[in-house]
Amino acid sequence: MLQPAIVKAEPVRDSSLILLYETGERKKFDVSPYIKGSWFGKLADFSYFSTVHLLPNGSGIEWADGQDIAPHELYENSEEIPDIPNAETIAAFAESEEMLEHPEKYKRYNSFSEALDDILKDE
Repeated sequence: MLQPAIVKAEPVRDSSLILLYETGERKKFDVSPYIKGSWFGKLADFSYFSTVHLLPNGSGIEWADGQDIAPHELYENSEEIPDIPNAETIAAFAESEEMLEHPEKYKRYNSFSEALDDILKDE
């Protein structure tokens, strides 16, 4: 299977890569199983891990000394990252806008402890 081109590879401190594909897909690939031996072991150093860059035309990724991972492995063995913001976040934004537009409908608190006391008294 031909994979879509990678348009961005972002290193993450947990030894993973966030990959953005030309299709708009965002995926997270765990590199940690590859970090063994003297060749791939260099990837354990985050400053070196951060040298990851795209190959021409987004056909793959590579690190400064030439370590690479096959494009089909990157695509097939990565987890899709859900759209951000997700539906729950969008609903929270809508609720906060409602609160700003109609503050009279909502109770105001002077402190966090006052709000916490109000919540706990109902339990």
